[in-house]
Amino acid sequence: MNFEAGLGANHWLAAGALILATFVLEDAATITAGVLAVGGVIPAPIALGSVYVGIIAGDAGLYGIGRAAIKLGWAQRFVTAENLAQGRRWLRRRLIPALIGARFTPGMRLPTFLASGFLRISFWRFFAVIMSVAAVWTTGIFAIIYYFGPVVAEAIGKDAWIVGVAVVSLSFGIPLYLRIRAARKRTPVESAEAP
Repeated sequence: MNFEAGLGANHWLAAGALILATFVLEDAATITAGVLAVGGVIPAPIALGSVYVGIIAGDAGLYGIGRAAIKLGWAQRFVTAENLAQGRRWLRRRLIPALIGARFTPGMRLPTFLASGFLRISFWRFFAVIMSVAAVWTTGIFAIIYYFGPVVAEAIGKDAWIVGVAVVSLSFGIPLYLRIRAARKRTPVESAEAP
């Protein structure tokens, strides 16, 4: 039994893998969902629904962690009440562009969503914005892969899922490489001078 057949044998296993993949990289998970749906490994509604479930869980989880940090009080040691109120006012006025920008700017989703919970932004307002943006963006990516994927799959052949794995690997590998490279540049290099 090959990899594709193994996933196809249990749609819910593939769905679970897609949900977990969204916690790492949402766009890569969406591309993978489209490739798997095109290849008939998993039905399109289950593939896209799995990505949505993962995104909802991840985004709500980040908000919840931020909210818990303020409720537990340990984070209040680092932020004055005045700064907290000022941050809350600032984010409330700019919530929609801040959340849209966080969705499309690498590295900004985590701090922005945590801050939304920490600053006690209305969960339902937060949720409505992030789900609207995610629905448009995720559905768009999935639709492009799903509707144009068969053309690519036909050109490549029956092992087209390998292209999906390569795309996902590059989607993970390139940002990871760039982060490691940026971290190395920030770390001062110790001089190897002899005494």
